[in-house]
Amino acid sequence: MSHSMLSGFVARWRRACRRKFEFIFNKRSEFFTISATHVGSDYVGWLHFQPVYDQVVAANPDMFD
Repeated sequence: MSHSMLSGFVARWRRACRRKFEFIFNKRSEFFTISATHVGSDYVGWLHFQPVYDQVVAANPDMFD
């Protein structure tokens, strides 16, 4: 593979990676916005997370040691 072919491949690869990153970041941001509207408030989110937290702590008693 010649140097010019390799540099062209690397440039295309970088553009593809950048597009993929931007797509994932935009979808992730959209997901968080939708999730926040469904949860309602910080307090409700915290309240609903408590059973999950209790399960994690019960399954991993040495987690905070």
